[in-house]
Amino acid sequence: MGAVKKDMLVFLFWGAYLTILTFLPSDRLTSLLALTLVATLIFFLVTIYIFTKKIYIWLHELVSRLKFSFDETEPKSESMYKWKDLLLCLEASLDRASLDFNDAKRELKEVRSKYETILDTQSDLVFTIDDFGYLTYCNQAFSDFMEMKGPEGDFFDTDFENDEKIAEILNTCDKDVLEEARQSNDGFQFVSTTSQYSGNNYIDWVVKHICSDGEGLTGSYLFVGRDITKECQVSEENRRLENLATIGKLAYTISHEMGQPMTTIKLVASNLELLAQQSEISDQDLRASVTQKGLKIKKQVERIDKIIRDLKLFSRGSIIFKPFDFFVAVTEMIESINIVQPCCLSINISQTSRPIIVLGSQVLFQQAAANVVENSIYALSKNNYTNPKLVIEASLSADEQVAMLSITDNAGGCSDETLKNMTKPFYTTKKAGDGSGIGMALCSSIIEKMNGKLECRNLEGGFQVTLSVPVAVEDTVHI
Repeated sequence: MGAVKKDMLVFLFWGAYLTILTFLPSDRLTSLLALTLVATLIFFLVTIYIFTKKIYIWLHELVSRLKFSFDETEPKSESMYKWKDLLLCLEASLDRASLDFNDAKRELKEVRSKYETILDTQSDLVFTIDDFGYLTYCNQAFSDFMEMKGPEGDFFDTDFENDEKIAEILNTCDKDVLEEARQSNDGFQFVSTTSQYSGNNYIDWVVKHICSDGEGLTGSYLFVGRDITKECQVSEENRRLENLATIGKLAYTISHEMGQPMTTIKLVASNLELLAQQSEISDQDLRASVTQKGLKIKKQVERIDKIIRDLKLFSRGSIIFKPFDFFVAVTEMIESINIVQPCCLSINISQTSRPIIVLGSQVLFQQAAANVVENSIYALSKNNYTNPKLVIEASLSADEQVAMLSITDNAGGCSDETLKNMTKPFYTTKKAGDGSGIGMALCSSIIEKMNGKLECRNLEGGFQVTLSVPVAVEDTVHI
């Protein structure tokens, strides 16, 4: 556009010169009016120079009409000839400017199309928004990922549904990211962040604020993202397998070490029962009490033996799944907890017209549930609450596809760090000797083996753990 700029400056100079030469009279007032006319003409021409296509078209049409008028009438003075020549020069300058403008616009469109084509072939998610949050550009990968709706080549900032999708991404980003990006306008510095979209996809974003003025007050935000959901899933699966391996080794060690002592206790309990029956104890109530206590010891030892056998299978990754009644298992677990450590419980077990059958190890499921209940009892006793509450609820999901056991206490909850690490092996908040840090990790692994999940969350003034396992299909199980 350099040639056009030069021609326009020459035109301004000669226009001012000819205007003064033609209209400048001798008196001062008229001279000032003439100079004002020249200044107005220059201002008008400078305004035209703001390269808008419509002004060029309008001015070109005006010059053409003036030239046509000069062509229709014979010039009567030398100044009229000069004005005619000036109009010819102006028409030529405008023609050249129009051609240069169209060439520049076409070149810009080709460059834009070229880069948009390149961006549309990339797997990275690319989009830009203005300072008001409206989408101004997105590549094909982002459009497909967001399932954008709208005609090809059209901006989607008028589509309410798409605006909500963009807002969801912006809301999940760190609140300080956009402000930090705005303040980092120099060079190629980007601000990084990770967001979670629709609760399923994890995306790594880099953000750059691109200024459209020298002061950085206005501009657009460029977002370039990469979907890292698969990497997160692989990382989570590796973490889970690592935990399972650790717990498996630990389970094998525990089962191996507990085997011999349990055999001894079982033998002693049997001998105690036999001696009570053969001895000449005159007090029948005492004899019955000794016999009953021996039977209870044997029953609990047999339960521990079953846990040890299942732990060995668990450590080998070959736990045997068998159908069992979910609500019956929960009831037995509660009775077991009351025997070991009595506690005032609020129990709510849903009543159903049929047994709710799940697949897994009943004894290991009961052990996992009992461990959670005992943790709540420990938390309540540790803090010496005057009005401790422990609520155990067994129920079905709304679609009756998942059996759920919730254990809720009012022991004040836990910190975010504890909540995050609770199911990791060897993590414990108990005093040395009170806990090993494997209880919740083992519980989580047992439930995962049963294709279920263990969820922990803080409540107002308390804590809740929910064990969820899928209900078995009736046609595939037999009790």
